[in-house]
Amino acid sequence: MSQRCARIPQLDGLRAISISLVIFAHLFNSAGVSLPVSWFRWQMFSGLGVRVFFVISGFLITGLLLREKEECGSISLLRFYGRRTFRILVPYYVFLAVLIVAQALHLVRFTGNDLLHALTYTTNYQTDRSWVTGHCWSLAVEEQFYLLWPLAMVLLGKRRAALAALGMLFLAPVMRSFIWKFVPAMHPVLGISFETVADALAAGCLLACAREKLWTRTGYRALLSSRWMLLVPPAVMGISLFDAFPSISYTVGYSLMNLGVALIIDWTLRFPQKWTARALSLRPLVYVGSISYSLYLWQQPFLEHVDLQGLPLNLVAALAVAVLAHYAVERPSLALRVRVEEWARSQFPQLRRRSRIAMPVPAEQARAAA
Repeated sequence: MSQRCARIPQLDGLRAISISLVIFAHLFNSAGVSLPVSWFRWQMFSGLGVRVFFVISGFLITGLLLREKEECGSISLLRFYGRRTFRILVPYYVFLAVLIVAQALHLVRFTGNDLLHALTYTTNYQTDRSWVTGHCWSLAVEEQFYLLWPLAMVLLGKRRAALAALGMLFLAPVMRSFIWKFVPAMHPVLGISFETVADALAAGCLLACAREKLWTRTGYRALLSSRWMLLVPPAVMGISLFDAFPSISYTVGYSLMNLGVALIIDWTLRFPQKWTARALSLRPLVYVGSISYSLYLWQQPFLEHVDLQGLPLNLVAALAVAVLAHYAVERPSLALRVRVEEWARSQFPQLRRRSRIAMPVPAEQARAAA
């Protein structure tokens, strides 16, 4: 996503909360941490944190594509995938390269096909994931989304793509329930395979497509303007605890969380003057949100597999390495992307035209233009 759309303070604040939930849950894998309740319950917050990331990603990527269509008349798939390469792939493969070196030094340990699945962005279909690359499942889901959704926007257009996203909101719970009841062999990837979590991304996509139309509805405006919205964040947190009950979570639980997160996103963006939006825009939260990708990448091995005698050294080490990776890898990669784009425009002016595939024009608009 472009830096312009990524640097929305409220969304960075939500990212900070999301990555904090993930780290909070993963901390309980550290030595010396005693749990007041079962580890399984605390782990639910990790799933919620990732789900928030998914909804935000769907919202921002769709908004970026719609804005490009409005400003340029078409969507450049080449430009989109090129930007994703510098934004996502470069930091990710640097992370994997460091893990390979760490394994050679016996600091971490791969099992089975960890490395193969991580390199090919298919960890979300790996049934025997080890801890050190286990979190790559969500990055695989994101990458699969990046491959499919822009193409769907180009081929289907905004309206039909929005209908496809709406359909996924209903289809994913059906697939989760079916797999849970009838396909036990797929239980290890249930809730992490693309088709069983795509409704979180779809909720963000649908919000971006329908946001302005929703705002014309009196009931929707009244809901976002009311104090009842203050109950939505704790309600989403509470629903996440039902992950221990698949008959609830796989059917309505995940769906309610997705819609709740989408509501929270629109609420904070519509009312930036409210104390809730201002709280999310606090500088410490915004900063943590801005480095959340590096934090998510690097927290995993430090919170279990690096021997730093448990808390707080392992957490400090994870944060320090994530900050280092943000400034030493992420930012230089983004700067390189800008230079490559400038070079491509100067050397190949025809490339921009050839890489653009126009979105279909609705029949009624075509007739009106004629």
